[in-house]
Amino acid sequence: MKKILKVLLIIFIIMTIILIPIVINILFKYDFNIWWLESEWSAGDALNFYAGILSFGGTIILGVVSIWQTKKANNISEQLLKKDLLESTDFIQLQNKFEASVKKNNDSKITWSAHHKLDYGANVLIEPYDNNVEKLNEYLIKLYFANSSERNHIKKIELEHFMCGQDPDEGGLFWDDGSDSPIPLGLDIDIIKEVHLNWISNNEFYTQFKVYCEPDNCFDSMMKNKVNLCFIFQLNIYNFSGIKTEMLYKLWISKDKKCNYNVINTNSTIKENKVVDDNQ
Repeated sequence: MKKILKVLLIIFIIMTIILIPIVINILFKYDFNIWWLESEWSAGDALNFYAGILSFGGTIILGVVSIWQTKKANNISEQLLKKDLLESTDFIQLQNKFEASVKKNNDSKITWSAHHKLDYGANVLIEPYDNNVEKLNEYLIKLYFANSSERNHIKKIELEHFMCGQDPDEGGLFWDDGSDSPIPLGLDIDIIKEVHLNWISNNEFYTQFKVYCEPDNCFDSMMKNKVNLCFIFQLNIYNFSGIKTEMLYKLWISKDKKCNYNVINTNSTIKENKVVDDNQ
């Protein structure tokens, strides 16, 4: 149907260009003896005017075609640029290294000062608690990463969706209904999501997280009992080329009789990779 319409349009344009000069020529050959049809122009003037209209219309069409081609070329260039940028993903590998230390505080007011800022270069995560809590424990956790990208440098990293869970075990936590499914605990991330990077070498760094929790409640119990623990979180990685890479991480932790944390396994997965505004 579209092809038929294009053919008809081309025929109409050609016939219009040919027929109008013929009609002008015929009209100026006859005198209709009607005063308001009497022209003060000559046939040559009318044809010159028509030629000017055709020239003007051709210029407009060429301009529109030029703009369309330029826009199409820019879109193709943008797609090629995006493809090239997206192939330069910053893949941040979670290392098999984990450190955690606990500090017992006598009150819960410590979160008031820590909740709205990076606390000594550490992101603040808070276990949900009610207003009756009198004191909180503070866990300082260090996670180690290696940057495997060679083409781009990291501009900044954000932390999202931090959650922990444990394997079903006799020494762990249990649901009230007796279910043996792992108990997940989503921790509230401070308003400032940007992660402070502590560079150890050109391609290795560690991040710090301070987790505030009730003594003997979910997170504190998960850290103290002998049951395997799993941290699940997302990092948004921005580089100077305008690429945002969303990566999901899983870190499995065990604890020995001497209260030492050991990494069982790590997993890193790219969730999404896209071009973003450089101002972000």
